[in-house]
Amino acid sequence: MVAWAVAVTIGSDVWLLAALLCYWVGDIADGLLARVTHRETRTGAVLDVLADRLSVCLVVVSYVSTHPSAALPAAVFLGQFVVLDAYLTLAFIRWSLLSPNYFGLVDATVYRLNWSPPAKATNTGAVVLLWLVTGSTLAATLLATVVLGVKSYSALRIARLPIPQALSGCAVLDATNLAGAST
Repeated sequence: MVAWAVAVTIGSDVWLLAALLCYWVGDIADGLLARVTHRETRTGAVLDVLADRLSVCLVVVSYVSTHPSAALPAAVFLGQFVVLDAYLTLAFIRWSLLSPNYFGLVDATVYRLNWSPPAKATNTGAVVLLWLVTGSTLAATLLATVVLGVKSYSALRIARLPIPQALSGCAVLDATNLAGAST
């Protein structure tokens, strides 16, 4: 937030990029730390989703305010990120999962398209990096539209999935117990 405040105060794209990089590093680090220390919680996962949207919106809206030509790719990107991706990322709650990192237990395809490490990097970073590297509104808009298509496909898959009856109230424990029972 400090980098973002400096960026907005002095009108610096470099500081705005620093704010985005700080967000990405922090987002990766907090999730990794929670998993490694076995301190993941559903509340933490939901708060992470909300913090992601706030952080990205602050940076993108600030950038567009000084670079109006970025409005179209930003609108497509924010529409899919704030609405569709939020819906997808919070869908883990329906299946009693601890976080979206375990969505592969429900649908491996949706997991690979949205939360596998390459998907996470592509879905949130690719549009921004493409815009920064090329400066092309068309290229950034096209890529944002492709990501929107992937998110739409994923949302349709999730909408068609039956909600399983959890045995213990936690699908991760259920999957572990069922796997242990079959050996």
